[in-house]
Amino acid sequence: MKKKILIQGFRVHDVGYRLTLCQYAQIFRIFSFEAINETIHSQERVIIYAEGDEEKLSEFVAYIKARQPPSAEVSSITHEDFEGEILPLAVFSQSLQMEQMAKAVPILVEMRDMQMNSITLQKETLCLQHETIDLQKETIHLQRETIGLQHNTLKKQDEMIDEMRMMREDVVSLIKIRLDNVERTLADMKRAFDSMGVHLEP
Repeated sequence: MKKKILIQGFRVHDVGYRLTLCQYAQIFRIFSFEAINETIHSQERVIIYAEGDEEKLSEFVAYIKARQPPSAEVSSITHEDFEGEILPLAVFSQSLQMEQMAKAVPILVEMRDMQMNSITLQKETLCLQHETIDLQKETIHLQRETIGLQHNTLKKQDEMIDEMRMMREDVVSLIKIRLDNVERTLADMKRAFDSMGVHLEP
């Protein structure tokens, strides 16, 4: 007995439906089996051709209706008798594997390219980080030199202040000495005038 089973829905492609159906066919010992994807008016369809014992085919159809891939969105599952040729399950399974590999290759190439781009970006980031570290080291070195210059400047200022204090003390000492000399001179002059009998008015 041969059956044509039609699965329709908004999302029945690229959800692993045909691979799952192959597994179901093996479970029910259906060795002539095909499953084809097609799209009509934005409606996705999976067309299944299966040949086997009538009881097994009925169980197979019921099993399909009860179990769908988690990501699938199915609107209807119908079936009818079929008279055409159907490929052996093993042949279809190999063909499906080749088809899946053909789909996977561009994805793998894209993933490889993305990884290469990611590695390139990581290398560029590491180079920038090394440059940043070098700049930070130079900045720290300049900051240390600046601090050293500031310490030297403060030391010079302290030395200048000490020198100014010493100069001030020397000037004050000289002024005191001169004042003492003036006072002694005035006292000597007063004594001289007093000895001559000359009295100076204060």
